Amino acid sequence: MNAEDELAGIGIDLGAQPPKVETALRFIVDNLSAPIDSADLAEVIGCGKRDVQKLFAPALGVSPFVVLKQLRLQRAHHLMRRSWRHVGVRNIAAAVGIRHPGEFAIQYREVYGESPSEMLARRPREPLDHPS
Repeated sequence: MNAEDELAGIGIDLGAQPPKVETALRFIVDNLSAPIDSADLAEVIGCGKRDVQKLFAPALGVSPFVVLKQLRLQRAHHLMRRSWRHVGVRNIAAAVGIRHPGEFAIQYREVYGESPSEMLARRPREPLDHPS
């Protein structure tokens, strides 16, 4: 999935954003599994850390970290829908850069109405025989 599609999934039109916000959003999408902070975003778009917040607020109405959280949850949901049951919540959370599985479970339930464990429990088990 490309940046435009991932951002559209949380209601953001990438092409309608100011250039610096667009650059920051692309960086966030491309680096979801890595820790991202204000200093990273400021460096990427060439401004101060406080300016990052000032750029996002009028453009999107939320901070870049709200966008980051939404994107991580969305990608985790996407991964879980395509994973075998045994993959595990902890592995999915780590794959999208969420370091605290407990927080992930709470946030996931708030957005999707069930826990990540409940969602994964509905997934099929991995077949015992893998085709060569």
